[in-house]
Amino acid sequence: MSEGKKSERDNSGEERLPQVADREVAGRLFPLSGSEILNQVLDHDNPGRLVKNLTRVDLFWLIKRVGEEDSLPLLRLASVDQWQYILDMELWHRDRINQEETTIWLDRLHQADPSRLSQWLFNQDGNLLAHFYFQKILQVETKKEDEDFKDIEDFITVDGLYYIRILDKGHEQEIERILRSLAKEDYTRYQALLLGLAGVIPAEIEEEMYRLKSLRLSEDGYLPFDEAIAVYSHQRPESLKRDGSDYKLYLPEEEEIRAMVPVTPLIQVQGNNILAATLEGVGDSLFLDRIRLEFAGLCNQIFSADSVKFEGIEALTRICKKAAGYINIGLEILSGGSLDISGQYVKNNPLISIFRVGFGRALELKWEAERWKKVAWFQRQDLSPDFWGDEWGGTLKGILREKPLFFSGSKEGEDYRDFEGLEEVESCRTILDRLVILDMLMEAVASRFRINVNMLDDPLVSFYPILFTSWARTILKLEGDFAPLSLDQVKEFFILMRRGDKAPPFRMPGQGDAFIRDLISYLGDFGPGDHVLLKDTLSLLWQDFEEEYALVEVKDMDHRFMKSFLIYPPGIPDESPVPGA
Repeated sequence: MSEGKKSERDNSGEERLPQVADREVAGRLFPLSGSEILNQVLDHDNPGRLVKNLTRVDLFWLIKRVGEEDSLPLLRLASVDQWQYILDMELWHRDRINQEETTIWLDRLHQADPSRLSQWLFNQDGNLLAHFYFQKILQVETKKEDEDFKDIEDFITVDGLYYIRILDKGHEQEIERILRSLAKEDYTRYQALLLGLAGVIPAEIEEEMYRLKSLRLSEDGYLPFDEAIAVYSHQRPESLKRDGSDYKLYLPEEEEIRAMVPVTPLIQVQGNNILAATLEGVGDSLFLDRIRLEFAGLCNQIFSADSVKFEGIEALTRICKKAAGYINIGLEILSGGSLDISGQYVKNNPLISIFRVGFGRALELKWEAERWKKVAWFQRQDLSPDFWGDEWGGTLKGILREKPLFFSGSKEGEDYRDFEGLEEVESCRTILDRLVILDMLMEAVASRFRINVNMLDDPLVSFYPILFTSWARTILKLEGDFAPLSLDQVKEFFILMRRGDKAPPFRMPGQGDAFIRDLISYLGDFGPGDHVLLKDTLSLLWQDFEEEYALVEVKDMDHRFMKSFLIYPPGIPDESPVPGA
């Protein structure tokens, strides 16, 4: 029970906790497993009241946490308004209803409470869905007393008067069960429903249902796609106020309103970052409810803008992490790392504005990459970002996405995810800067060594072996146009590099400086900042090169495992180059 709140008793004398206290239960339930959630709900003194007092957003999250197929006990205890919210979230793709999902969810609700589903389908919003849905999947025929039906086995009937053919053959049993429940619940309205199907204009009903659905969900921040996409608008940091706000910030002071504030989305804000630390310092429960309400609305607007399919708890969690990540970046930009300043910006500005500041930094990086890509040498050669290798090429592809993403590689189980901190954005910016200067260098190398552009068509060829093969040809004093090396030439190159090295690990002292000096000389005059950046970038490449071969004896070198050079396969020096694995 929340502090300062007394329990009440209903007319039967049963103790009833305030709704705000019931709402808080969702925050304690969500971290549990699906079976533990069900056990705790069903073991509650009044599970029906508990579930109905959960916000519809929190109940939706808990159902996803439990799993749709296992959530029938929760659906049985839920209110019709909570059912409506679930259907609003599950049945629609943009402005169209998904018939398959409609069948699946109506069947779930029928299993949970057939009588209540029938009553809902006969009334108002449910009746619109019933007419739209059944018109698409039923063929209804009326049998006269002296009439015989042909192919009667294709039809079902509950009264011998209305014969129905179910057109959705994949779900005949489920649909028949729902129809029989409707007839059992109220035969007169069942007849009216079947008779009304002939006059249904599906497009008009779907448009009206979409309008009503949009009105209902707009209260939670779900907006039509063309409005929701504004969440990704660029916003300058200076437009936000540290000590005051141009916005009227809403505080949900009424108890009834606070009971409708969802708690589960904000639970996803975790980690060692300035946003989580700022929220930990919030002691005012009313202010915290404002943050919960804004954060849930922001997440819902992102759902709409991204057209996310609610397939499981992972999708919900990913969107919340996205919202939290860009708010965190925004706060890092605005506060410079100060928790006190961060708290002031959160207090005096809407979360969506802070989100836009954070996303705006990633958007600026994307714009910078797009401008460079239009004039870059690799683009003029029709090369893909993969030319820059797995990490740097992957980073470039992530930056150039419609909504920029951070390339994390396979380390986190997926190659791309949303940015979570300012350091990640700046690391990508550094990689982009490296690619810009490397692109200039590669253009100079291609011109100096007269590289045949057809050689670059091989998707396995990246800048890395071209750079080292070019320099090796210089060290070996090989004349003529650029060409791959033989394995013997590569071994000769390493013998020259390792003069002074007697045993592994081979560090090739002084050769890294020569590599950097020679390649920088190819570019001629350029700015001091670019000089420092290119030197640092080439130093990284040399360190990788040195580590790759530090323990490899010359006699053990095999062309199949040498990614740093373009090497002819043994015995066929006139064939195309084979880059290392």
